[in-house]
Amino acid sequence: MAQGRSNQAICRQLVLTKKTVESHVRSILLKLRLPQEADDHRRVLAVLTFLAPWTERSYRDGLPVEETP
Repeated sequence: MAQGRSNQAICRQLVLTKKTVESHVRSILLKLRLPQEADDHRRVLAVLTFLAPWTERSYRDGLPVEETP
């Protein structure tokens, strides 16, 4: 997900069934407490939530942080 892959692409790369990937994605979204809402893209929010600690640490340590457009 963090690489922007679709469920189908994840299935092919990891040699998993569609049902298995969907189950794991659903589990990740639930653990991150990202409710399904019409205005939000939960996969993007999940990646941002995952990356947040590294961005904060880089900021604290004075390392350059790449900004997204």
